[in-house]
Amino acid sequence: MFKTNRINDYVLEIDGGKVGQVGWQHKTLAMFDQHRDSDHHRKDLFEKGLKDAKDGGHPAFFGGDCFDAMQSRNDPRRARGSNKDEKHKYINYIVDEATEYLEPYAKVIIAWFMGNHETAILRNLDFDLVAAVIGKLKDRTGHKIEQMGYSGYLVYKWDIKSSNRGKNIIWVHHGYGGNAPISKGTNHVGRRAAAYPDADIIVTGHTHECWSMPHAMERLTRGGNVYKQVQWHVQIPSLKDETRGKKGSGWAVEKGFTPQVNGYGWLKFERVAARNLVNIVPAQPELVLENI
Repeated sequence: MFKTNRINDYVLEIDGGKVGQVGWQHKTLAMFDQHRDSDHHRKDLFEKGLKDAKDGGHPAFFGGDCFDAMQSRNDPRRARGSNKDEKHKYINYIVDEATEYLEPYAKVIIAWFMGNHETAILRNLDFDLVAAVIGKLKDRTGHKIEQMGYSGYLVYKWDIKSSNRGKNIIWVHHGYGGNAPISKGTNHVGRRAAAYPDADIIVTGHTHECWSMPHAMERLTRGGNVYKQVQWHVQIPSLKDETRGKKGSGWAVEKGFTPQVNGYGWLKFERVAARNLVNIVPAQPELVLENI
């Protein structure tokens, strides 16, 4: 459905299609930390986001930790009874279950990033969960989902006749560190803006926190023209609700985690008015949150 071009391991180009008149908008579904095989997984939100992407003809990507995958034999977080699967072939089961569930939505998924839960399985069991599901989905649907690493660039190429200020770029990183209960990770905005100035949108997950924040920068063209660039920073919430079935025990309780909002995000680009120019800029991301 969506044409992609793999520039290298770190950069994926996406054909964004034709650009409309001023006010035209392009949306991409971003989902992080689904933890599909956990009893705490919010299947309702996961399904709603994928269905909306499919029905609306919007591309989607997974930002890592689609799997919980904490029930393998040597995982210190293992706790039988906290996961849907009690079957003997645990890893086979979660791969097959995810493949079966995602098959109807596979063609809208353009990229799938690794998270720390997937890299832990790769490191400890020499098995790539993401590659396994992507391979099975390609066999079933003929659609190739591009597997990315822990971070990378999504570069949007537009079908336009006149000039543009270059392609639009999303920088994706699964995330790192603790959940920062005071700052919620917003203190990373300035540092990331300095490190990744070419990105229009910087999006992360991992901490299960939730916010979006604009960051303005003054830029200078080679011709000496000064302009302002607004870069959006987005923290996508998780689809794992640790408060479900909470009885005063478990991993989240021991770590002192507090209740968090669940949901996903839409990353947006839109055409704005500009003289003799097709100007496409990042719009404020839309966070779709649980309806409690």
